[in-house]
Amino acid sequence: MNNKISSLLVLFSFSFSSYASPLYLSDAYEYALQNNHGYKSKQYDSDSFNSAQDQRISKLYPQIQLTLNGGLHDYIQNYSNEKELSEFYKGYTFSLTQPLYHPELTRSVKQGELRSQGAQTDTKKSSLSLGVDVAKAYFDLLVSHKSMELAEANHRFYTLKYTRINEMLSEGLSNKMDLLETGIYRDQAMMEINKAIKKEHLAKRKLEDLTLLRVSDLPKFNPNFADNLKALKVNFTDNLESNPDVRIAALSRRIAEDEIGVRYTEYYPKADLSLSRSENQTNDRTLYKTDNRAYIQISIPLYQGGQTSARIEEAKILHASAIEKEAQTRQDILYHYDELNEQFDLSLQNIQILESARTSAQLNLSAVEIAQRAGLKSQVDLLEAQAKLYQIEQDRLKQLSDFAITYISLLELNGTLNSQILHVFETQIFQTSAK
Repeated sequence: MNNKISSLLVLFSFSFSSYASPLYLSDAYEYALQNNHGYKSKQYDSDSFNSAQDQRISKLYPQIQLTLNGGLHDYIQNYSNEKELSEFYKGYTFSLTQPLYHPELTRSVKQGELRSQGAQTDTKKSSLSLGVDVAKAYFDLLVSHKSMELAEANHRFYTLKYTRINEMLSEGLSNKMDLLETGIYRDQAMMEINKAIKKEHLAKRKLEDLTLLRVSDLPKFNPNFADNLKALKVNFTDNLESNPDVRIAALSRRIAEDEIGVRYTEYYPKADLSLSRSENQTNDRTLYKTDNRAYIQISIPLYQGGQTSARIEEAKILHASAIEKEAQTRQDILYHYDELNEQFDLSLQNIQILESARTSAQLNLSAVEIAQRAGLKSQVDLLEAQAKLYQIEQDRLKQLSDFAITYISLLELNGTLNSQILHVFETQIFQTSAK
């Protein structure tokens, strides 16, 4: 049993590729598009719609069949004084049927083209959603790593402070209450370390599951990324036609409109041209030895109990529903864009504010370091200044993560998200000289 489990784990590990150099966001997205099972499933679904369209088109072509038959034939001929005859019978029929007038077939082909476009658009939508998912996992990993650095800095600070207060307590320079309070903060910092380790592990697992890569390293941030973000903006078109949800809703409305016409064709006659040749090898004189036929068959629907009119009425109702759904989708997308645009501007403002706070924290840390070397500040003061800087750095990175997700979500909404745009974005926030 253990050997089987070990074999499965080894097999599972080989399904992931290793990525030794720092993994950039655009590369992670490219690998996700190549490897992600959910996205590949969508691609297969889209291909199946193309095969379904080929099936619809094939019905417009001649249908040719060859039927072979043979077997034992027992019979009594009227002119043979009811004497039973027995023989081995064999024969064949070769037939060709060509649709001449089948409006439902031509309309179904037109519908199939729209359905294929819808499937392709749905695949495009899946690729855009995958990009957002990759970005979320990617920045979750970055933020969780910085959270662990902050938790470790806080733990070092409170551990040293606890030791100093304990020493001062023996000299009567402190009290038990301060010691207990610092001990609580120290233990909380340890809990935050454990929490950050778990969060980083889950974020890494999520990113690896999306890309099927073993992620070992991520790029370093450009210290001046805040200045580079001001130039980023998403131009959102008023007609929304590039948004996949709007395109799918519009195609659904057109399909519903065509469906009305398809159901009207149930009132129309249908015509087929049929050609056939049969040959029978038998002594039965009641059967033709050869039988050649050529005829046009016309089917005229006369009465179906109101089924066709009910189906047409149903199609009209579904068409009205599709119109309303398209209008609602456009309204929702516009609202979502306004919402994301507000978040975009707010995150950018917060990053600029935290940039100023970071500068102040760096100056404070430098002043404390100078004072400590001069004997005016203690090691505890230095660790506290470092912890404050780490806290601001974490808040700054969290705001960058929110900004990045909002920016990428806007690109998804606009239908323009791709690895090239992500590469341009990452050159603004990462140190990319080694890429």
